Amino acid sequence: MAAFQEGAGKSASFFFFTENSQFVIKTLKDEELELLTRKGLLESYYKHIHKHPGSLLSRFYGIYTVKIKYMRPINVVIMDNLVGQHGSWAERKYDLKGSTFQRILHNPADHTKVRKDLNFLDETEYRVNMDDRVQHSMLQMLHKDKEFLKANELMDYSVFVIFFRRPEDEYSFDDSEESSSHSPML
Repeated sequence: MAAFQEGAGKSASFFFFTENSQFVIKTLKDEELELLTRKGLLESYYKHIHKHPGSLLSRFYGIYTVKIKYMRPINVVIMDNLVGQHGSWAERKYDLKGSTFQRILHNPADHTKVRKDLNFLDETEYRVNMDDRVQHSMLQMLHKDKEFLKANELMDYSVFVIFFRRPEDEYSFDDSEESSSHSPML
């Protein structure tokens, strides 16, 4: 493991990152493990991802229980690291749930902290612009993902948006003022 981070969400999970930054190992509470392993959910998830390879849902690669003598078992899930090898280029990260109720990170001085819906609404220099075709395609995929979550009675979901800072030497040939130095990844 190359790095470790304590989550800021309600689950208070721990996150471990592989040396190549490709995967995340996230600890799971017992109730999260029960939810993920309930009959039919993983099979349904696999079918959804296989049918919709452009799905915006996180990719799970394995769920394990680690047992160490004299310790309580630890449940973990191995999943994609959305930031990947370019974590140092991440300028802003937002966990968007489509709600404003208690959805703010107060005094987010550290750019590595994950912000929430109200931070996104306040920080107007970070916006996602896309052409109509891309927007239509993305909205269709979000709808299909939402229908999968709804069919499986999963309610706690969000869209994780990451804005990357492009390295100076990799700017495009467009040096105009309108060219943003922030590139979003959904």
